[in-house]
Amino acid sequence: MPPQVLDRRSLNRATLARQLLLARSGLGVAEAVEHLVGLQVDVSAEAAALLEFLAAGAEHETREAGRGWQALLSASSARRPA
Repeated sequence: MPPQVLDRRSLNRATLARQLLLARSGLGVAEAVEHLVGLQVDVSAEAAALLEFLAAGAEHETREAGRGWQALLSASSARRPA
């Protein structure tokens, strides 16, 4: 059987579903973060450091975790090639 080829709409919907943006997920916060980080990380050493950073931020109040996310996003965008 030949592999199924997705049309543009189906591919977009699948991408949104992978990013947990299509429907509510039954995942907890930690599991959702782990899933989303896993989608973004290319090297396993970076993944471990990122998860450690996020786990440390999760122990703080929401405001502190928000600051951790801002730092994470800044660091992530600085490393991303143009």
